[in-house]
Amino acid sequence: MPVLVLMLFAVALTVLLFGLYLSARPSLTGKRRRPAPAGRLLRSPSPSTPRLRARQSQIATVAQPRRRSASALSLSVAPERVYGPGSFSWREIPWKILLIGLVSLLIVIFLGSQLFLSRGVGFVLPYLWTAEPAATMTSNAPASTAHYDATSHLVRINQLDPAQYESQAQYQTWAYSACSAAAMTVVINAYGHNYRIADILKVESAIHEITPDQGLLEEVGIARTAARFRFNTLWGHNLSLDQMLAIANSGRPVIVSFPPDRFPGGHLLVVRGGNGSAVYLVDSSRLNYTSMARSRFLQLWGGFYAVLTPQAS
Repeated sequence: MPVLVLMLFAVALTVLLFGLYLSARPSLTGKRRRPAPAGRLLRSPSPSTPRLRARQSQIATVAQPRRRSASALSLSVAPERVYGPGSFSWREIPWKILLIGLVSLLIVIFLGSQLFLSRGVGFVLPYLWTAEPAATMTSNAPASTAHYDATSHLVRINQLDPAQYESQAQYQTWAYSACSAAAMTVVINAYGHNYRIADILKVESAIHEITPDQGLLEEVGIARTAARFRFNTLWGHNLSLDQMLAIANSGRPVIVSFPPDRFPGGHLLVVRGGNGSAVYLVDSSRLNYTSMARSRFLQLWGGFYAVLTPQAS
């Protein structure tokens, strides 16, 4: 929202400057009084004497070059002055207005591209506008994860624990909407890291994938955030419950979502395994679900899954 406000302000500034230029521009519509033809000066009621006729002939001879000089002078006027009303020349604009207008246009382009690219449009450019992820803390990540059982290393964290945040203000702002950051923290730490919710949250909010009011804004935000910590993400909606449980039982925990239309406020948590009757969970909320009947899980689960695995070194 601040980016949009600044962009609108820059547009308004550009329009204002252009309006000031138009209002200050000298009018070119005034008509010049055309001089009376020299011939009219020579008219006389009725020349009566040869001497008077000779005098008039001399005056006409002198006036003829003057008419040509006046015509030549009219052609020497700058082109932009003889095009008529509505003519335009960039040379008439003060350099300060041109400079301020150019700067305003650049601001509009920059802020517009930031607003557009911040939603993940494009390939590489979005990463130029966002903050870098927090520095990696002490890590005991395994050298190879091909047969690593991350599920057995899951440790629950409480998203309502103030120690998981950098300050009391951050805790009060995010504690009840940080379930996506908490779920990613649990899974990433299972591979040997030691992050807090604040570390994941800093990146997730920097790339505009979470807000205090709505929590996770879009499902792809999980993959985009995890990529900043060098994790690949397999995500989607095309796995059955049994297929998902097979992945979790094989040692790769799965982040799942309960959407708002099925669970009050919506929620994300981690599946650590299951069988024919129950699904085993790691839940960061105050409810602290550890298991749930399959039938109940299917009622709440919206079908979304995300499997995070470390990128190859």
